[in-house]
Amino acid sequence: MIKILMLMYMEGASEYFRIGWPAKHLNKNFKDEFQVTLLKEEEFDPWDIATLRQFDIIHFHTYFGRFESSKELWGLLQAQGVKMVMDIDDYWELPKNTPLAGVMVNRSEEIKNNLKLADYVTTTTSRLAKEISEHNSNVMVLPNGLDTKHAMWEDNPSDSDVVRIGWLGSMRRMHDLELLRKGVQMLYSDSDLEGKFVFVVFGGEGEYEEIFKGPGFTERDGVTTSSYGYLYNDIDICLAPLMDCLFNSCRSELKYIEAGIKNKVFVGQNRAPYAEGIEHGVNGMLVDTPEEWYSNLRQLILNKELRDTLRNNLHSLVVPKFDITNLTRKRAQFYKSICND
Repeated sequence: MIKILMLMYMEGASEYFRIGWPAKHLNKNFKDEFQVTLLKEEEFDPWDIATLRQFDIIHFHTYFGRFESSKELWGLLQAQGVKMVMDIDDYWELPKNTPLAGVMVNRSEEIKNNLKLADYVTTTTSRLAKEISEHNSNVMVLPNGLDTKHAMWEDNPSDSDVVRIGWLGSMRRMHDLELLRKGVQMLYSDSDLEGKFVFVVFGGEGEYEEIFKGPGFTERDGVTTSSYGYLYNDIDICLAPLMDCLFNSCRSELKYIEAGIKNKVFVGQNRAPYAEGIEHGVNGMLVDTPEEWYSNLRQLILNKELRDTLRNNLHSLVVPKFDITNLTRKRAQFYKSICND
């Protein structure tokens, strides 16, 4: 029996996708092989070596204990045979001249130091794994996955007489929305589309309302990670604009995974990570310019058959590939392999 401690310091999206939900599914599907303990920060003492050394693996997202004490603390546990496995799902250098730099603490040096100290590192994509390998060669790609049997990820759209074009995100990602400004205005100016579509933005908090403001525009508050899948019921087309920078290229495929699971049309920027899974005109749309945002969305608004083809093809791709039950098998194999090395 392999004993694993998995830690959630916060209850944000990263912690749920990378630690919380995988822990739940390991306990559910591999309870004869693993004993998984999932704890929050206030539920354990990182310096209680006598207790923590009973685990074979400690798996955590970005940091364990505190950044400044990583070398000493991790060393004590590693000396007891505990495998320290660090997970990371974002590139550590923040893009300059974007809101991200203002809302996220720059921990790049501390994170790089932790990468070097960890026995193994898990991450979301091969692109990010390549960057990590410059600091730690023991890196394993464990993609983000969704519980396709959970009620919030069931295909259960609400009724609508118009095509609903939506963006779901957080303040950390809103700088990407600037890429949509010109295309949105072109759509509103097209008389052939009048009364046939609306924009819906979730989690924008009013910051970029003027980009989308027009007939029928709706802005709704974001919700918690444990329930936000229900928001997809109220949109038909999912937008994923993405500025061109290394930070964004190392993001996961999660936006088109979510769209595919919920059987929605995906339209995203023609660059990594979306261009590595989306085939333009087959299971989604990829765009480069404001004019392409306009022309592709226009085509989708007017062509229901095309919308149905793209969303069904994307659904067929992502359900088997990114179902968390299937991905948990890969995670279980990884844990077994590092305990036998």
